[in-house]
Amino acid sequence: MNNDEWVYQYPIGKFVERQGWKIHISSEYNSSHELLQDVAKICHEMRIPFKHLSTEDKFIMRNGKLVSRGFSGKFITCYPNQNELESVLQRLESALKQYNGPYILSDKRWDEAPIYLRYGVFRPSRDDEKKVAIDELIVGDEVVKDERLPVFKIPKGIVPLTF
Repeated sequence: MNNDEWVYQYPIGKFVERQGWKIHISSEYNSSHELLQDVAKICHEMRIPFKHLSTEDKFIMRNGKLVSRGFSGKFITCYPNQNELESVLQRLESALKQYNGPYILSDKRWDEAPIYLRYGVFRPSRDDEKKVAIDELIVGDEVVKDERLPVFKIPKGIVPLTF
């Protein structure tokens, strides 16, 4: 699945949760190809859905001064099921710690690699799920806005990570 901005890589038969802790990865331009190869290898081995910017022009634009600060710096997004999150983060940290990338203001930095976390929507609602907008989260019985702000903010009702 692709669109103009992103290339999506979803493993066949893999269930993708509607929302959860997503992993954003940033990169410097000169090492972006190698970083993408390293992330793709891990995601393919672990069957983790992910997307990456589609072209070098999109990469340059995403890292430019004109992009909204709530979206800037994001090169790759991984969508692990929440029971996989910690092990994916550990593998990515080990593989990416030699890379640098811009700080992603909307997210919490994980460790030393350019890896960031934010709780948010992974995909639109399916026919068999409660219908909410693509920018809305379901937390218990409430619908909460999935805000993309230039500061890290955990949505109301979401428990912070403890690992």
